[in-house]
Amino acid sequence: MKKKINIKSKKTLVFALPALFLLSFGVSLAVSHDRATMANNFKLGGAYETLFVETFDSPQNWITCETIDKSLVVTNDTDSSGSISVRLKLEEQWIAADGTTVLPLVSAASGLTMAQIDFTPNSGWTKQGVYYYYDSDLAKNATTSSLITGVTLNCNANIDSVAGADSAYGDATYHLKITAQAINAESKSEWDKEFANMIAKKANPDSNIDFTQAANIATGNGNGVNRAIENGQDVYYFRGEVYDNNVIWADKCWKMVRTTATGGTKMIYNGEPTDVVVDGETVKQCNATGADSQITVNINGTDTNTFKFNNDSNSPADVGYMYGTRIEVSALSAGSTSFVFSNNVSRSDNTYTLDTSPGQSIAGTWEAERTNAAVKYHYFCTDGASVCDNTKIGYIHDFNGSYIYYLKVDGYNNIEDMKTAMFTNTTDSNAKTMIETWFEQQNLDGHIANTKNYEDDLEDTVFCNDRSYYSGALKGKDSDATPRGITGHSNHGAYIRNVEMNAQSNHEPSLDCINSNDAFTKDSANGNGKLDHKIGLITADELTMAGNSYSYFDSNAYLYTGQSTWSASPSRFGERAVEFYWYSDLLHFPVDDDAYGLRPLVSLKAGTKCASGTGTTADPYIVE
Repeated sequence: MKKKINIKSKKTLVFALPALFLLSFGVSLAVSHDRATMANNFKLGGAYETLFVETFDSPQNWITCETIDKSLVVTNDTDSSGSISVRLKLEEQWIAADGTTVLPLVSAASGLTMAQIDFTPNSGWTKQGVYYYYDSDLAKNATTSSLITGVTLNCNANIDSVAGADSAYGDATYHLKITAQAINAESKSEWDKEFANMIAKKANPDSNIDFTQAANIATGNGNGVNRAIENGQDVYYFRGEVYDNNVIWADKCWKMVRTTATGGTKMIYNGEPTDVVVDGETVKQCNATGADSQITVNINGTDTNTFKFNNDSNSPADVGYMYGTRIEVSALSAGSTSFVFSNNVSRSDNTYTLDTSPGQSIAGTWEAERTNAAVKYHYFCTDGASVCDNTKIGYIHDFNGSYIYYLKVDGYNNIEDMKTAMFTNTTDSNAKTMIETWFEQQNLDGHIANTKNYEDDLEDTVFCNDRSYYSGALKGKDSDATPRGITGHSNHGAYIRNVEMNAQSNHEPSLDCINSNDAFTKDSANGNGKLDHKIGLITADELTMAGNSYSYFDSNAYLYTGQSTWSASPSRFGERAVEFYWYSDLLHFPVDDDAYGLRPLVSLKAGTKCASGTGTTADPYIVE
């Protein structure tokens, strides 16, 4: 192994030496300087073939700034004398020491990309979407240049197991999954029919997009297709005034929203296709607007197309796509009572004791001390004492007015235990129930005998319900609830990214789902495994990127239908739980106040092809 200098720390990583790849389709892969080749017995036609899938695992004693040499080439050993075209897909993953928890490729603590793939300069490979395509066709017995030279553990990482910012990676395993595919060179245009590739080819050159301003054909600002990052991988998304992202799948109309880190294509529901006669021929078009673009669910014999996100809003749990224990808001008229407000509390059975040690508490009336209490002193006894029983202990989350709004701590040790109980995924939201009921009523799962199971066309991607708190009292006991003066709002991550301004006076949407508990999937191997079907809702971040920003009203953006529609993203909690929705701009409202539309998302599997169409409403793409 080649080692570099400037080593900062050392840590043992789990290691499994990769075996020589067993190649059943006649392609060679070189790892270091070893090569295994097998004869090819198949004829490449118009459809591509997967040549091999192999995983490289991080070695023992991998130290920062050390490069593990690795060569990655493909050889045409086919029986045919014709040329082939090849492509490679690289998928990275960090698995924590417990063997199940997926760590982000970019450390949340330091912002570093922990493992860096070292690509060969001017290698003759070009990235498009999630694939690297070799620029030249391979003649019989020809070999590609190597795509990569190795993988390096970031030189600046601090993986010390005790104090290191990136210590979670010290006992983790890095996996690099390699997928190689080939197709007859004469048929390589078939790759261009894949939806993810079609989208990637339309991408604008990288530019700085102002998410506080509209995107349209006249002004630009990222109008069309743009590149973003999801879980460390390039993805591509539609933005602004777009007219060529219409798809018919499962005999329903959809609009493509973006690609995924795994090469899929997320699409949002856009109504039923209509039959139109064009030049004497009946064709299907996608012209739905308004309420026709929303799902309709039959509830007890009545068709309904607007829904409340949840049926209550007086608990922080109510922003959940699923939720656990509903700990509801209580209100106490403060009056002239003097209280002890503390940063910490201890519990012994049903007795709670406030921490009154120096610097951990303040005392006084609510009117006099609520500004100071808002800084971080959130625990209190409702009778004003410093020791109280379980019926009188509370956690303050709202610092407005003459009432103390609080959550009853009764039965929990602290606010973190309370949040865990509220955000445990045990009960479906009304939104989740309606979307999955619609999926079944439309028979997209093929439960009716002798019908197609369209769910087989879908990848099990993440639909994010980011319930993390970024500001306010519910962020945690040490959090400051007064970033700009007294406020009763505890803001979720989507609020900070899509309503607040960053240092560049811009919004900062993200496609990463930072908590596995909020990553809704059908299979637990890909996320929380809590979905009944591979279907979900769009996030506030995806809406901002699509052109439906909090900062402006834009009816040109392609997701505008003239209707209000729920997203999956919590906004904040004050006296009530608030969720994001959109009209032509991004808005937020209590989850049970109004009934809005639901336009669910699905994600076509990587490699799904377009059989025909140009993507317009009059000539939508048809899924092959």
